[in-house]
Amino acid sequence: MLKSNVLFTNRIPLANFLRLLGAVSAKSIITSLVYGCLKGLQEQKITLTESENLIFNPDILRLCQEQKQDEALIEVIAYGMELSDIDELVGNDQVLAEAIADCFKLLSPISLPIQPSTPRLVVA
Repeated sequence: MLKSNVLFTNRIPLANFLRLLGAVSAKSIITSLVYGCLKGLQEQKITLTESENLIFNPDILRLCQEQKQDEALIEVIAYGMELSDIDELVGNDQVLAEAIADCFKLLSPISLPIQPSTPRLVVA
């Protein structure tokens, strides 16, 4: 099966779920998943195809654009979609590691909203 067919048949329908949650929650989840996938790629715990099926795909990119997410988040998703091309075309593990490090740099300025702590009910 062609690589592109594997991507489309095995993709996780995450974008539809995130669309239901709204932009603020989606941003937190997407940012966390991007970080986790990059870390997994860095440590060779997941494959490029797995990361593309989960987060680095056109559905997530389109969702981020629709929700007007941070430009840095859109850029890191787009760059993450290119990682397998970099790997195939260059075929050098060091170049791929540098590309993953570049993605981390793009991710670093993104701030996540901090939810105020929930007041606790004290029963006397």
